[in-house]
Amino acid sequence: MTGAETISLHRSGEEEPQSLEQEGERTLEIEESTTFSLVAVNPAGEATMESKVNAFPPAIITEFEASPDHLDAAGTVRIRWSTKDALFVDLLKEDVLVATDDLGPSGSIDVPVDKTTVFRLIATDEAGGDSETKSLTVTVGAPAPE
Repeated sequence: MTGAETISLHRSGEEEPQSLEQEGERTLEIEESTTFSLVAVNPAGEATMESKVNAFPPAIITEFEASPDHLDAAGTVRIRWSTKDALFVDLLKEDVLVATDDLGPSGSIDVPVDKTTVFRLIATDEAGGDSETKSLTVTVGAPAPE
């Protein structure tokens, strides 16, 4: 902001604004959606720009399981998941997307397996940036002798 004598950043819910330099950047932590106002003042007057920043809780995987988690031979397993604050989930079988349809934040799907297989669930938050990943393994074949 060239030409400004003072620049201040006002955060909704706070009384005291922060003074800013003519150029630069500022990183701020927010826990809830917040409106920021940038106010520049010079002898000709005042200019204000406002922006609302939305805060989204991170996606959390609360349940991710296979039933059964062991098969003696090739067969089908049911993969079940539950998430909190996830906009969408991706389910991968050996790093290949299992379903192209929207699986939803909670649900289950039957998946064929013919060998020991790693499944990965990726839950993405509403902002689309933060995600949580969990993995599980379904074993196929005779159990190892003890």
